[in-house]
Amino acid sequence: MLVNQAIYNTLIFKNKRMDNNELLMKLVEKLLDWDNTQTIEKKEETDSIFIWKYVILRARNAWVHFWKLEYANNWVYRLSESRRLYRWRVKGKNWISLSELATYWLDTEYSKVCVPIKLIEITEREWAEIIPIEETVCDSFKNIITYNPN
Repeated sequence: MLVNQAIYNTLIFKNKRMDNNELLMKLVEKLLDWDNTQTIEKKEETDSIFIWKYVILRARNAWVHFWKLEYANNWVYRLSESRRLYRWRVKGKNWISLSELATYWLDTEYSKVCVPIKLIEITEREWAEIIPIEETVCDSFKNIITYNPN
């Protein structure tokens, strides 16, 4: 990241086109001037209205997760005690969308979840959508039985 910042700063602040040798020399100069004892502030901004709410998070390759959203920004979503939905349906219906799952009471006898994951971060490449779970149906999610293959 520092190399990218040095290149960016060199190109933007000088506001002129450089040949490769000149650019390389500027980059080396910046790297030599850089004090590696410096700390770079990590900006921890949370930009989701769903923080500390129960959500369903659909991931492309990591299945469907639900629980409380602990942290979110444009690049990562973090859930603690997350559970993967193994199979699901709403009472009285066989096939159901995730939007309906977040809105209607979960069939806790049919639906199964995997064991809780202490902490999971799903990156921007993996997450596809985040859906808040209605407060009136949160209990059905909390009471679902963890799937045991034995």
